[in-house]
Amino acid sequence: MKPKLKFRWLILFVLLLGIFFRFFNLDGKLYWHDEVHTSLRINGYNSQEVIAEVFTGEVTTIDNLLKFQLPSSEKTLSDTISVLLTHPEHPPLYYLLAHFWVQLFGGSVTVTRSLSAIISLLAFPCLYWLCRELFNSQLIAWMAIILFAVSPVHILYAQEAREYSLWTVTILLTSATLLRAKRKKSLAAWLVYSLSLTTGFYTSLLSAFVALAHGIYLIIIERWRWTKNLVYYFLSSILSLVLFSPWLMVIFNNYSKMQTQTNWAKVREPFWVLWSSWELSLSSVFIDIHPEVNFWLIPRFALFLLLAVSYSVYFPSRRRQTQNQWLFILTLILVNSLAIILPDLLFGGRLSTGTRYFIPAYMGIQIAVAYLLADAKFLSRKIWTVIVSLLFAAGIISCGISSQADTWWNKISSYHNAEIAQVINQSSRPLLVSDAFDINLGNIISLTHLLENKVRLQLMVEPKFKSISSNFENVFVFNPSPTLKAAIEKQDNLHLELVYNSGYPLWKAIKL
Repeated sequence: MKPKLKFRWLILFVLLLGIFFRFFNLDGKLYWHDEVHTSLRINGYNSQEVIAEVFTGEVTTIDNLLKFQLPSSEKTLSDTISVLLTHPEHPPLYYLLAHFWVQLFGGSVTVTRSLSAIISLLAFPCLYWLCRELFNSQLIAWMAIILFAVSPVHILYAQEAREYSLWTVTILLTSATLLRAKRKKSLAAWLVYSLSLTTGFYTSLLSAFVALAHGIYLIIIERWRWTKNLVYYFLSSILSLVLFSPWLMVIFNNYSKMQTQTNWAKVREPFWVLWSSWELSLSSVFIDIHPEVNFWLIPRFALFLLLAVSYSVYFPSRRRQTQNQWLFILTLILVNSLAIILPDLLFGGRLSTGTRYFIPAYMGIQIAVAYLLADAKFLSRKIWTVIVSLLFAAGIISCGISSQADTWWNKISSYHNAEIAQVINQSSRPLLVSDAFDINLGNIISLTHLLENKVRLQLMVEPKFKSISSNFENVFVFNPSPTLKAAIEKQDNLHLELVYNSGYPLWKAIKL
């Protein structure tokens, strides 16, 4: 089924808007904690090296920290690989691509983020291919593409210097090659699937749940029989694991370090926090107006969307000719979602508060909604037009508002850094003091992207605290450890007055 002429113009308009939003104001939002560590790794720096050089207690400049965010002739590819090997939880494909990207074009925020934006464009042909393999319908494929084009959550991650836009592409690619291999039943087609699955593994460890969803789907549609397709699937999966085995060895050899570096995900959160984050994850696929507005809007929209998505998944299952498609969509949504949510519920944790980890489920949801809208014969033309218009308007308005903001909810631990930097920049002769406590390294470098050159920094490491320089008119202390806070108040005879207390606190040192 081909889209009608008027709908083709809508496709073109929304698609161009989606591309525009992916590249517009790339450096507008703050460069947050995780992106800072992306730049450190791709430029060959590890955290300990940075701390040893700048957390000396001596007054330093912003440029002395920002240099670690840029390529250097002193750092080579081997340095980048050495750093990546110490972070086994993040497979290296995206980071190696980013290394070469910044070596060619420079390490500015715009350049670094532009790689993700460019990669995100590859999702369009992959999504089209997947929908054609699923439904053999141009209309459904184009409906899915334009829903994806202005999906707020996908645009957020297309503008972030992390691996999530690449992971989106690999999810779609592996899914499309799986359906093609199932249809072709040839060794060559299954080899293509194996290679695409390997690419997914080297992008995100959570690709294992995508592969598991594919396996469950095949086992069910083959009615638990040891068919040729199932044999090829298991052989392809084994080949992918063999090709991925070098990184599996990295994980094995650094497992304790990986556990330490992912301890944040094991922190127990109240159920209402988990539930709120799930609502945000679901609703941000289609609407994401503003963090404060979302607080009121999301619970109401998420309930409606959950019902709509449930029906979207159920709708194809009513027809015998689309039951396999329904099963594929359902496994893509449920396997990923349950694998992330259930451990948090059963054992305590907060991995499921990470919206980015639900990307496979997002793709299943959008394909299901695209199918429902493309084949909604039970709706009158007027009602159909209103629903489609509201969906696209919600996405476009959300992306328009987000594109102008200097921070957004996906910046998580650095969300308030723009306001903190504003407080510091407005003062005269400011000094920013901090130590290597908690996640301060990433947040301090994130702040330096926003601070004016007049700001100086005095960074320390416990327990070697030095007296605060007296050559500055305004002294601010960012998220100090209890030890540093006590040392400042005792040895420097200063009183710390809280001046900003959203997120990580900012104190001002007042002479007694």
